[in-house]
Amino acid sequence: MIDNLKPINIVKQTLSDLVSSSEVKESLSDLIIGATTGVIAKNIFIGETHNPISKISGMLIEMLVAKNVTNNAEQIKSIGTSIWNKLTQRINHN
Repeated sequence: MIDNLKPINIVKQTLSDLVSSSEVKESLSDLIIGATTGVIAKNIFIGETHNPISKISGMLIEMLVAKNVTNNAEQIKSIGTSIWNKLTQRINHN
């Protein structure tokens, strides 16, 4: 009982509860997808540069893409799932 009141155990339990929440998992996956897409977009449009203006432009592109992907993650996942299903159906029929 006393172990449950130790600060480290309270933190562990709180984190455990947080990680097991489906909403948190969904939000975290949306954030990861958004951030990854933002980095990829920045690398495609800007690439490696030493120009400060290009670096700022790259950061703006990265943030805008990440925000838009994160905000529309459910729609993007739905479209991706639909495309995946169509591809796998074609492969299975051949």
